[in-house]
Amino acid sequence: MPKVIDPVVREIEIVSRVSPAFHGAEFGESGPYERIDGVFHCQADPDHRLNLEIVNLARAPRNGAGLVDYKVKFSILKPVDMERGNGWLLYDVLNRGSKRVVMRLNNASGTEFPELPEHAGNGFLFREGFSILWTAWQGDAPEDDGKFRAEFPIAGSKDSPVTGINRDEIISDLAQRRFVAKLSYMPTEPGKSDAWLTVRQKPKDQREPWDGWRWVADDEIEITRASADRFDYGAIYEFIYEAKDPVVMGLGLAQARDIVSFLRSGRKDGKGHRHPFHDGARSQIRNAVITGISQSGRFVRD
Repeated sequence: MPKVIDPVVREIEIVSRVSPAFHGAEFGESGPYERIDGVFHCQADPDHRLNLEIVNLARAPRNGAGLVDYKVKFSILKPVDMERGNGWLLYDVLNRGSKRVVMRLNNASGTEFPELPEHAGNGFLFREGFSILWTAWQGDAPEDDGKFRAEFPIAGSKDSPVTGINRDEIISDLAQRRFVAKLSYMPTEPGKSDAWLTVRQKPKDQREPWDGWRWVADDEIEITRASADRFDYGAIYEFIYEAKDPVVMGLGLAQARDIVSFLRSGRKDGKGHRHPFHDGARSQIRNAVITGISQSGRFVRD
């Protein structure tokens, strides 16, 4: 029988709180806002019917309760007094690790750490009383400049790794004869010795073998461009190799489902701490809406 996970959020770790944010600016009936940053320590049941389609989740390491642990960073902007808010949670899907919705809907200056007056822009979302949530959902996003990366488990184990043939398509518009490409996965030992590269100009063109490459790191290759007479900087290099240690990336979708549900309907984490929207009697979040554009728009569609 599937386990009952109550709660999905095992622990809410608060790392920092800026209260009030935006130098104490007031936003109409909503009043001042605050920013809370931290980490959701979560767990997923591989046997639950809603999780059965998450690729490789069943092969991820499990804790003592038979569940899969993972962690996601989060950031929240909310009214200091939640009763002055409108009861709506706006979940903004990070775009390659970056926050977008305040910059776009408030005409604000872009930042990963919204706390100065200029970061509030025209204040539209705050005057309307929205609480805003960001959570990490990519296990491979860059972490530079305050961007968020999720900590998802690797499927398999040292004694029983998950392996398979992988195809990386590589396009570089760098004006260089040689360029370095980072691979999506670590290669196996056979993968390093048996890998091969092809080149073609357009997606539907015939692939042509190309031996102008070499390993420069365990998960990086250097490619020397094919003849400029036939291939320009938009040429497609396709690298085929046996790979190992896939990250359970599908948890990126599951965490949004489970965390937003917890914030709307849950009360306490596994250690008895109330979540930031709970006033002791009930959650002040009654409704939730999701937004995303470009890459994060595809997340929303999925």
